Amino acid sequence: MHKKLSFQLFGSPQIYLDDEPVFFSFSKVNALLYYLVVHSSVSRNEAAGILWPNKSEKSAKKICEIQFTKQIKNWMPKLLFHPIKLFYN
Repeated sequence: MHKKLSFQLFGSPQIYLDDEPVFFSFSKVNALLYYLVVHSSVSRNEAAGILWPNKSEKSAKKICEIQFTKQIKNWMPKLLFHPIKLFYN
């Protein structure tokens, strides 16, 4: 059974799975998903730089890898993971 993933970007942004609101405990997950909807793909370097501009590149990339792999990869069937880029279908 396929799940429907949808996004509301105007007004207060929201993510829905099968018309039910989805909440992530880590708000930067939402930010990354909204970014993906608009841009279709994002490199790990780009995501790390956007979401953690005050961290070193190495530190930001590590945080990005840990947080997003843990919170999204096993949960979002519509996202395709590649070692360098994340794509939204």
